[in-house]
Amino acid sequence: MRINNNLFLAKANLKGSKRKDTVMVMMILSVVAVTLLVGFLSIVNTTCDEYKNMKICRQGYIMPETCYPNGAKGVTDKTIGNVLSLEHVVSCERAALPTVPEVITITKITDENNKDVSNTTNETNLDKLTVGLVDQFYDSDYINKVIKGTGLDKAPEMSCILPHIFTYEDIDEDSGKTVAREKISTESLIGKTITVDLEYLIHQFTKGEKRGYEKGYLGEWTSLPKITYKLKVVGIYYYSKATSLDGGSYILVSKATAEKIDKMALDNAVKKGMKDDLDDYINDEYARDYVVTADSIDNIAGIISELQGMGFNAGVQVGYVDESMLAFTGIFGGVGTFLTVAVLFLTVINIFLSVHNNIAERKAEIGLMKAVGYKTSQIFYSMYLENIILAVKALLIGGVLSAVTVLIINLINSSGDTAQQMYVMPWTSFLILLAIAFGVILVIPLVCLLIMVYNIAKIQPQEAMNA
Repeated sequence: MRINNNLFLAKANLKGSKRKDTVMVMMILSVVAVTLLVGFLSIVNTTCDEYKNMKICRQGYIMPETCYPNGAKGVTDKTIGNVLSLEHVVSCERAALPTVPEVITITKITDENNKDVSNTTNETNLDKLTVGLVDQFYDSDYINKVIKGTGLDKAPEMSCILPHIFTYEDIDEDSGKTVAREKISTESLIGKTITVDLEYLIHQFTKGEKRGYEKGYLGEWTSLPKITYKLKVVGIYYYSKATSLDGGSYILVSKATAEKIDKMALDNAVKKGMKDDLDDYINDEYARDYVVTADSIDNIAGIISELQGMGFNAGVQVGYVDESMLAFTGIFGGVGTFLTVAVLFLTVINIFLSVHNNIAERKAEIGLMKAVGYKTSQIFYSMYLENIILAVKALLIGGVLSAVTVLIINLINSSGDTAQQMYVMPWTSFLILLAIAFGVILVIPLVCLLIMVYNIAKIQPQEAMNA
């Protein structure tokens, strides 16, 4: 049986089909559900998983022991074993950098030939860089996740990696509203050297006359004199709110570099007459904050509570947990999954009913086809072609609707802040999902027909005569 005859027969049968419009609508909805709902569900869930797995969101502070009458414990050589023995605790180590963001300013950019290239392009604009790159940070989970250039494990000290983009926002001083928002790429900064001015604000405790440290339960914040140093940019890392530590675009450095800059700031402070004020902070390793890391974000709050119950001077989580994002993910995930499953389930039911009714209503026609020599497989093929025609039309209509929707959502999200940018759907992902959707609306009628093929096979030529 030639394919042209099959197509002619399929088209002719579709004109008389009572359920074709319903099946077409369900196929279109299936395409939209797979490309849009499944696509954005995947993005949201991936973003949420990355966010919840960030090391900084799995950490909490343990502050030094306090003097009487408070008497809360801190981490010492005698108590660190108790901390590490707790279930779900991965590590407990001294905070390498100050626990409050430093005041950081980028003052100069030089190229490989030591030529000053500051403010020569949009990417080297010092004011925009300073506003966009909010802080300097060390985190072992991120320093080698570069998408271009070299990770910090292979780079010399005093190197750094930058986010591949950052958002510069011009804020009106009077109203506090955003006047302009601009995304700036940092790729051209690879190989260049940035000069940084930094002011440390350290969390300092002072040794008491008896046991523990004074200055109250939370200690005090001490501002150190500004230091200036240089960092060579060796690579860039992927940046979104979910993959950027606690939501900021950071200059990332290695632990060795962080400790070197830390020491540089302390030495500079000592030179400028702050030796007595900083003596305990410098010489007593237990006079600083320690950071305890949990194996999951779900366990850190319980660990902190457990430490407090054991008498430790334990504090809040290090990283900022965006509860609204987690709530949105849960709601969107539940609703999106329900709608997707519901649409696909209704599609299966409607196609199955369509196949069943077609066979029941066309017994005489099928019997006649068998009488003139058509085989069951040929009839099966012609009936499946009907669904392929509907599937192609549904793919075109549903694909266009989904593509327009994705385009609009991407334009809105890509022009927004970083929290929105992480919900941009790559077009390669969209095309893959579109192909999957096409496969789904091709497979569902095929399965339904295979289930009903016995009904086709048992129809005899006499059915045409009886009709």
